[in-house]
Amino acid sequence: MRLQSYVTAQLRIVIDDEHAKFQSYPMISSKDDVPGFVEMVKTYLQKGSDRQADIQLMFQMFFCRHADNFQIFLEEMVRDIAETHPELLEGVKIKSADKLDATQRRSKRLDRISRLSLRELGDLLSSTITFTLFRSPADAAIVERLFDIRNLITHNYGFADAMFFSRHPDFGLAEGEQLQFEPEDIQAAFQRLIEASGDIQKRAQTRFKLWRSGA
Repeated sequence: MRLQSYVTAQLRIVIDDEHAKFQSYPMISSKDDVPGFVEMVKTYLQKGSDRQADIQLMFQMFFCRHADNFQIFLEEMVRDIAETHPELLEGVKIKSADKLDATQRRSKRLDRISRLSLRELGDLLSSTITFTLFRSPADAAIVERLFDIRNLITHNYGFADAMFFSRHPDFGLAEGEQLQFEPEDIQAAFQRLIEASGDIQKRAQTRFKLWRSGA
């Protein structure tokens, strides 16, 4: 978040500086000034367009990073849970399991888990060790939507496709339209994921006796 705030502030400084230069451009006093003025307008319009594209790209990168951090947290938690509850991994099917030793089976199953969608991971934890990732379907839906947005950015440049539109028809984005972020959107996503991870960690620690000092 510090980096995000810093980069945003630097981009705003550049935009404000360019705006000030545009505002201070001498007034047109004769027709001879028109060509230079037109070129100046075209230049700053292009710069403005480039800056907005830069900002949106930065917001996309930060949004995806927040979602990635949450996913990494879940993967590491599953690894820790599997230490004391190996039955969790038994619910993960892999090819030729009978030809592998215990270490190889564990490695492949953990790798398979890392490739599950958020919904699939939630179903696995619920069915194998009766642990729910989220306290309510509403909480799950919020985080799942954040992950759907992350996937839309990663796989489709942020343009809403038919799958996203079918899952989130009330999102306010038409099919084929590109997501546009505001700083508040990134902050809200970050806060939601922090709250969710804190709640999951607390419940997992209590339930599975994880991360105890001196253990």
